[in-house]
Amino acid sequence: MKFLCRNLIWIMIKIKLVFLVLILGFSSLNAKVWSQQDRIDLVFENMNMVQLFEQIQQKTNLKFVFNHEDVQKYTVSGKVHYKTVSEILDLVFADKPLRYEITSDHVVIFYVQRQDDEKKVTGVKVKGTVTDEEGIPLPGVTVMIKWTSIGTATDIDGKFNLEVPQSDTTKLVFSFVGMQSYELKISKKKTEYNIVLKSDSKALEDVVVTGFFTKKKDSFTGSVKTMTVEEIKAVSNTNLVAAISMLTPGMRMVENNAFGSNPNRMPEIVIRGTSSLSTEGDESANQPVIMLDGVEITMRDLYDLDINDIERVDVLKDASATALYGEKAANGVIVIERKRVLNDKLRLSYNLDGSLEVPDLRSYDYLDAKDKLEFERLAGLYNFELLNDFEEYNRKKILISKGMDTDWMSKPLRSGYSINNSIGASGRGNGMTYRLNANMRNVKGVMKKDYRNTVGLTMFLSYHVDNKVTVSFQSSFTDLKWKESPYGKFSDYVVVNPYDSPYDEYGRLNKSLSWNMANPLYEAECGNYNEGTNRTFTNSLSFRWDVLPGFFINGTGTIVTWKERKEIFTSPESKVFEDATSRSEQGSLYVYNERYLKYEGKFFLNYARNFGEKLLLTLHGGFDISKSTTTTDAYTAYGFYKPELHAPNFAAGFGEGKRPSGSDDISTSVGPFVNANLIVLNRYFVDGSFRRSGSSKFGDENRFAPFWSVGAGWNIHNEEFATRFGWLNTLRLRYSYGVTGNVNYSPYQAVTTYVYNGDNFYLHGIGAIPKTMGNKDLKWDLTKEHNIGLNAEFLNGRFSAVLDYYVKTTDDVLVDMSVPPSVGETMVRANLGQVRNSGFEFDISALIVVTKDWRFSLKVNGDHNKNKILGISNGLAKYNEEANADGSSAPKILYTEGESESAIYAVRSAGINPATGQEVFIKKNGAWTLEYDLNDKVVVGDTEPWLKGAFFPMLSYKGWQMTLAFEYNFGGQIYNLTRAKNVENVNPRNNVDRRAFEQRWKNVNDVPPYLDIANASDRENYHTSRFVEDDNNVICRNIELSYEFNSEILKKAGFKRLRISAGMKDPFRMSTVKFERGTDYPFSRGFTFSISPTF
Repeated sequence: MKFLCRNLIWIMIKIKLVFLVLILGFSSLNAKVWSQQDRIDLVFENMNMVQLFEQIQQKTNLKFVFNHEDVQKYTVSGKVHYKTVSEILDLVFADKPLRYEITSDHVVIFYVQRQDDEKKVTGVKVKGTVTDEEGIPLPGVTVMIKWTSIGTATDIDGKFNLEVPQSDTTKLVFSFVGMQSYELKISKKKTEYNIVLKSDSKALEDVVVTGFFTKKKDSFTGSVKTMTVEEIKAVSNTNLVAAISMLTPGMRMVENNAFGSNPNRMPEIVIRGTSSLSTEGDESANQPVIMLDGVEITMRDLYDLDINDIERVDVLKDASATALYGEKAANGVIVIERKRVLNDKLRLSYNLDGSLEVPDLRSYDYLDAKDKLEFERLAGLYNFELLNDFEEYNRKKILISKGMDTDWMSKPLRSGYSINNSIGASGRGNGMTYRLNANMRNVKGVMKKDYRNTVGLTMFLSYHVDNKVTVSFQSSFTDLKWKESPYGKFSDYVVVNPYDSPYDEYGRLNKSLSWNMANPLYEAECGNYNEGTNRTFTNSLSFRWDVLPGFFINGTGTIVTWKERKEIFTSPESKVFEDATSRSEQGSLYVYNERYLKYEGKFFLNYARNFGEKLLLTLHGGFDISKSTTTTDAYTAYGFYKPELHAPNFAAGFGEGKRPSGSDDISTSVGPFVNANLIVLNRYFVDGSFRRSGSSKFGDENRFAPFWSVGAGWNIHNEEFATRFGWLNTLRLRYSYGVTGNVNYSPYQAVTTYVYNGDNFYLHGIGAIPKTMGNKDLKWDLTKEHNIGLNAEFLNGRFSAVLDYYVKTTDDVLVDMSVPPSVGETMVRANLGQVRNSGFEFDISALIVVTKDWRFSLKVNGDHNKNKILGISNGLAKYNEEANADGSSAPKILYTEGESESAIYAVRSAGINPATGQEVFIKKNGAWTLEYDLNDKVVVGDTEPWLKGAFFPMLSYKGWQMTLAFEYNFGGQIYNLTRAKNVENVNPRNNVDRRAFEQRWKNVNDVPPYLDIANASDRENYHTSRFVEDDNNVICRNIELSYEFNSEILKKAGFKRLRISAGMKDPFRMSTVKFERGTDYPFSRGFTFSISPTF
């Protein structure tokens, strides 16, 4: 009875105070409405309640209503960061008989009779189950009666039982790490509840997904960059790889100037420099591991992945972050997670992303027909004393006078586009969780008749067998069809002379043009093609068994298969076969087939336990095992009589002395591992990982190797002395050291392989000859890496910074070693190389302006990497000799101890002598000479920028948002191949850059940048420092304007969300160097758009 009366009095007081608030509210209709979700900072030392309320009122515009006698006797001390008003009042009222209600823009404070929390509460018993959004029971959820210290925790099945007061004001508070707290008002008519806790988006940002398990960032010692799909699409909604590389400091997508924007060329990415001494055939040796939902995928899979199916991407960069991957981790790891199921009801989503692109030819400025003919005359191509030369010159001059000026560059080009349609469905019920996603992507590049078409299907099913066991199945299928442009290389059109017409007087394509140059349009129309298909099928079955609170077991079994076919047909009508004497030698068809099968299994034990409030220990252990088989076959058939009859059965044969070839590569690997993480007082943490990997790619004595890492960190912001700084939210110092490996090589490096050939027939059968020489002593590449980092966050997250410094040394690099030819081979692989990469990275984010409607933020990242070769083999020394003497237009990469892999080697130049027009060279000893000597080559620059990165300004107003993405590079050099090949050392029979005509030495005392045209043809293989330029640039990669529709309005139309956007791709760039961009295939620029409704 006493309990009931006390509650009646409490209710009457609340009614009176609420009525008072309503009256006050009419006098302040124009006041700012404060959102209960807005957060503030407060520092209060021995402050009474009235002063506390006044301070909150100043920061929020909330009005406090209270009785002075009830609150004036209480004082409080403390500091809060980024808390709502409700969270602050819950904290200060926890041990006091004060309660509150927030109504509109007023806070009502009232006094209640203190209840003895230590006594057993009499009332009604309530029970229930707590699950996450996927319906999985959550053990260990804290369930408290609000305003008291009475509570309980859910058991292993997520169930709870608790006796609560019989009152309409009784509330239960449910809280769990990584979830949003939930407040439940108890009803007298209901005693059983099912509670669903939702993931906290802020909590998602505070965890790291490693591909094996999830770790909290506040105890993570490694270096990692985490990004969401929203961040990725703001940078690029059509190029996933480019967006990830721009957002990640230390990660670089190597821009291939020859391939330009060719949709069928895979990008190359490098994290923290190159750790292998890869020659031209080993580009993939520096590629990071790419994981999608725990399954390793290829760069092609990442390139074709549906960007709308992604939830988040984590890039693991140092040994502490990647050590569990062992032999695969030296180059970093990219971990991708697909979207999760977040709703009970069926949800449908649709995304339309696309772009319209045009060729970017701003860097091309070539001669017109009139100037080109004059250029040929100055170059001495015509001897007017010869009748043929005189007539040929006049023939061209007459054509030009009649208006002949063919725009050859436009002939193979068109406007390209990409369209990606993606539809998804997800939901759950009756213990089943499901997600389906389908996408169809069509890409047409800016060269005619090429395409890349992808169809993808993904299915995820999860079934909760009981409250302890969950079984999941995931399947994905990708079908890819691609075709290169039959119009060949764009550079073939650039050099064609504009006074030539592609057609004769009858409208037929000319096969040859002036100076016996092939007509590239004829080649495009004669039936050549280069096309292929790929089908990939991935199936994964996984389980999770929650054995005990804090202890669960999970595992995954995966089967990956793919089948690839490629065909390259060269028509018998092609100019390539004009010297063929027999029809059986004209026309060729190259066919390549590859089949891949991989079995992989993973098993994990996971345990976490709190030792009081001071220690938290987390342990993970397990193993993975895999076996992969790659089977290939290929052949080249010759002798086709018509372009239309290009099937293999129409071929005359395989060519003289040639046969079909094939291979069967098998590799297996196994690796047990363990990881431990200990947090002390939420301030100090240590982390350690160990893995012992085994691979069949090495000899019997070296098949297993240990890989490990250790790390420690300090959450300085949780120290008592740091709590006095109200502006400091996070300050974390971390250090790690670890050893990882690299096994991105073909399987049979440790054993000698042989090739059988029918021509080697002898008495007892077919003979075999060595194909590759094995090395049974071959060992693993070992990369040892130190990393020290700092994470900081200030002013309630308005400013944050991540800084890292690293030193990465790779020993026993696998390189070629010369062996005597008497053994049957000239090269064998050996562990003789050593490389070091060191540098720093930064990632800074600032929310500069924030009001009710406006918001302006800026993100800036960057990195500096210094690469140094510490050791090479005699095989690489021999390669250096050959590369140094190479007559290509640009100098080749040389591997020299003490220098960088990206160093530029050329002979130093003192410039052009104004008196003679000759170039003056500088020898190694400093002497000047007119003689070019390739042995005088020294390092004259480095293509690796001293500082590179990106920055992203973002401005939003209500539902509108504008995002810009810029990339910058400073402090690097470039060997300007355009100036060397297409301006100075030109073939005057081809069309040339206008500078070759206007900026050459002609007379004594001229000081031009280029030599006399008369000397050009003799200098094609000269590499001088005159063509080395500083390459500093700022590039605008993307501008996007988007609008997010109001959710309340959308609900009436049946939508949950609708977002539209439009933007520009590569609209402009600022650079200190001018060179031709996109030689074999032009770069493109254009417009992008996106429509994303959710139902």
